[in-house]
Amino acid sequence: MLKLLVKIYIEIAAVLFYWLLVAINKTLRVTIIGSENYYKLEKEGKKIVFVFWHQASFVPIYTYRNRKACILTIGHLKGEILARAAEYLGYQAIRLKKESDRQGTLEFFKKVQTGFDCNIAVDGPEGPIFKMKPGAVYIAAKLGNPILPIAIAARPKITLFWRWDKYFIPLPFARVVFMIGSPQDASEEKLEVVLSKCEAALINLNREASLLIS
Repeated sequence: MLKLLVKIYIEIAAVLFYWLLVAINKTLRVTIIGSENYYKLEKEGKKIVFVFWHQASFVPIYTYRNRKACILTIGHLKGEILARAAEYLGYQAIRLKKESDRQGTLEFFKKVQTGFDCNIAVDGPEGPIFKMKPGAVYIAAKLGNPILPIAIAARPKITLFWRWDKYFIPLPFARVVFMIGSPQDASEEKLEVVLSKCEAALINLNREASLLIS
């Protein structure tokens, strides 16, 4: 009985979150900067590893809906709600039992290998905030896929200050700056070097986006 109640709760919460994503994102006044970086890779037929901070995932997960893309979540309650909402948006969601779940990571890797783009909140699922983890770089290096950093800034917005990631949700009709950085090649240098470069790129992009929205 308890399992059924949890399942019903997850489904209801996922539907509500899905409609919240759709309803708010449809009203946003979005300025996209750096779109040429994306279209160049798309024209070349390359599959992309999109990376962004966990706090800013509300906009990009909607923007890239209904494409051949996948996301990675942790299989606890909040992670399952996100996974179900993402599936409503057309994503393939891979669930990890825990952050170090090798089997789940391998499943995700195989999915990307078959030609899926992937969206990764690189300081998730549990932080620390603004500290990029190596998974995205590892996947990009193994498959030869470019990494494309993304930054989102919004005004006005609601920030959930009690969460580790300071997750924010733009208010309806908010101004949003959506910045797409230069592609990063993970195959040419050591993982640690690429990781450092990508983290710096994300930090700089977010700083620029914040300045533009202020």
